[in-house]
Amino acid sequence: MGHLVAREPWGVIDLDTTTGRVFVQEDWYYEWNLWPGVTDPWTYEQKRRVHTRIDRQVWGIWSNRIRLTVRGSSQFAQRFGRTVVPVNFDVRWDTRPPAHWTVRVWKMPPGAGPTDLHHSHVLPGANIVELNTADLAPRGAGNHGGGSTSNFLTAPHEYGHTIGAPHSFLEDEYDAGDAHLHDTNSLMNVGRELRRRHIQGVLTALERLVPRTRFESNLPA
Repeated sequence: MGHLVAREPWGVIDLDTTTGRVFVQEDWYYEWNLWPGVTDPWTYEQKRRVHTRIDRQVWGIWSNRIRLTVRGSSQFAQRFGRTVVPVNFDVRWDTRPPAHWTVRVWKMPPGAGPTDLHHSHVLPGANIVELNTADLAPRGAGNHGGGSTSNFLTAPHEYGHTIGAPHSFLEDEYDAGDAHLHDTNSLMNVGRELRRRHIQGVLTALERLVPRTRFESNLPA
């Protein structure tokens, strides 16, 4: 027993077959951009604070929330079929391309709102994430069904778009007409809670990694 590793275009999934743990890590290469009119350059300390905030938010929302159970005829399933398999998620600051994701972070003018000038988003086919410095603190957000929150976190939401992309790309659930529009607690809507559908890319990769094994999560659908 040891480690089984799936190297996906969007990240790396490491299954520790000795301890029965899953670790998901994405390498992010940052492009530190200045919004038009902003003249003060990025300092290393500012860059470090941005990455630390993103990393802690992703860990806080995604890690230690998922418990997998396994069944099947594989050696792994036979060993861990009566236990739970925890899953943790991480963002690693990669200082050189190529990385799983190129992350363009825009330094915004003082007083700019989180969506006044720039909207954070993910381009799954190009493996690009766009964020801005005004959109990294908890903020209010609303969906097209009338739901709202005062503590939306952008970075973990955008991270959700990267999981499994592009084949299992998660759409924004706050848009009109989305099947999950009224699930306002969902992270991919305006909430902070994970759903089984959010980790389908991880489950699919794990089942390719360990044939004859079914991974099921404790999350609601």
